[in-house]
Amino acid sequence: MGVMIRPQDNKKLYGMIAIMLTVLALGILLLAYLNHPAAADPGNISIKSQGKVIAVLSMKDVQALPKVEKKVTINSASEGKTTDVWTGASMKDVLDQVDPQLLQNAGQVLTRAEDGFTSALTAEEILASDDVLIAYQQNGELLKGKTEGGFGPFRLILAQDPFGNRMTKYLNELEIK
Repeated sequence: MGVMIRPQDNKKLYGMIAIMLTVLALGILLLAYLNHPAAADPGNISIKSQGKVIAVLSMKDVQALPKVEKKVTINSASEGKTTDVWTGASMKDVLDQVDPQLLQNAGQVLTRAEDGFTSALTAEEILASDDVLIAYQQNGELLKGKTEGGFGPFRLILAQDPFGNRMTKYLNELEIK
């Protein structure tokens, strides 16, 4: 003889399943919220060293540095092949403004974006030339922020990297490691 399930047992089972799914959904939402990168002012770049913010540079601070212009062709999966003139400051100058010795004992610099994207550069890459650029203009126009459909207000440009896979859009943090 088989087990007979009564209608009232089904209601209890469905109620328990509904509660479990609700708790699971709330847990997922909570984890997503906690793992979302901290919102930063999109017009600033935070500089971190040893896990602490040591400086916050505004757009005016970056624009006050010697201007560098680079014509760069990028082969990007998302944007296709584009050639643009990027204007900004060399990352070396940006970091030297905070502390001229900052890169001397560093192994790498992590770049982070407001959307959580992270890439890494060696200190040697940054010290070698002004090809590592923190751009704030594209073809003479200020970069628009993410909410305005742009790449900025800051974007990392690597003049010698034609593929663009480390060219951080929406750049808002540099961490010295």
